[in-house]
Amino acid sequence: MSSLLLMLAVITAGLYAGFLLTFLAVVMPGLALLPDERFVAAMRRFNEKVPGPGFLLVFLGVVALPAAALVSDLGGPASGSGCSSWRPWSVRWSATSSRSSGTFR
Repeated sequence: MSSLLLMLAVITAGLYAGFLLTFLAVVMPGLALLPDERFVAAMRRFNEKVPGPGFLLVFLGVVALPAAALVSDLGGPASGSGCSSWRPWSVRWSATSSRSSGTFR
């Protein structure tokens, strides 16, 4: 179970990183060319339209899935789980703490 949660955590982190990279590398430079009033109006539209169900699933999954993978492996070695015998604590802890500690400026 923890292997599945860890895999889902990696996928959601990748999707979220791709969303942020696209927004910062493509959208924001284009918006920087707008006058202030139109920039504010465009950002308000983003804030209305972007937080849909898919975005919120990925946004919340970036925090919840690594934490769930960490907690699911605390009970001891599970039968048939390769991740439980290896116990990659540093990977799970860094994935959980880096996002939940607020890596944004």
